[in-house]
Amino acid sequence: MIQQVGRLTRAACTVWAVSCFAAEQAVSPATSPALAPVASASAGGILQMTLALICVLGAIFATLWGMKRLQSRAMGDAAAVRVVSGVMVGQKERVVVVEVQDTWLVLGVTSSEVGLLHSLPKPASSPERETIQLTVPFSQRLSLAIRQMQKRESEEVEP
Repeated sequence: MIQQVGRLTRAACTVWAVSCFAAEQAVSPATSPALAPVASASAGGILQMTLALICVLGAIFATLWGMKRLQSRAMGDAAAVRVVSGVMVGQKERVVVVEVQDTWLVLGVTSSEVGLLHSLPKPASSPERETIQLTVPFSQRLSLAIRQMQKRESEEVEP
């Protein structure tokens, strides 16, 4: 994986060097050395510079995309680990319940380490993340707030 990331980085650097060379060739006039310090502001020069910038940005995004794909392949089956719940117990401390296969691990997480607090088998009736609704959905809260606001406005107009 590291070798593939290195190849992607070298390819991006090569594209960047070629685009810089092309932009330099477009800006520096070959016919008149006296005009060399003055940058060309013609449409062709601006177009050349814009294309070079697009190539560099494309190389950066291609490198990032390739690294992301390589990392996802290296990770394998990430669904084997699932965070069941977590609670903050301090500014930088958390207690997290993680499900690994048929075992729940209670972990203490700080800024410097992760420690196993307790290990227990997965309960028969474990709550699923999708079925738990801890709060009222935003759409219902918004419609309730609008109705209350309209009610207050109508009460203020009637007296």
